[in-house]
Amino acid sequence: MAKTYQTYLYGASFGVEENGRILDGWQVDRNNILFRSKEYENPTDAMQELNFHEPSHPNWFATMVEWTNGEVSDEQIFDSSLIFVDYPDY
Repeated sequence: MAKTYQTYLYGASFGVEENGRILDGWQVDRNNILFRSKEYENPTDAMQELNFHEPSHPNWFATMVEWTNGEVSDEQIFDSSLIFVDYPDY
């Protein structure tokens, strides 16, 4: 079972209705890939490549993707640039 690892930076979006009501808060925008590392046999190598990439987007999620035999077997968010939002009471 061959495993490889890759890091991704996704842009994030904040779900808000027209009336200003917050929908679901911050969401990973999987259509907005800001960066994708090469695939590595070691997750540390994938992290090191990411460490040299400066995100140009102000709101992002960083994930570690594990590939097993060419298919995604796991993906975990491990960092973000997002600020805490104090949700108003409705």
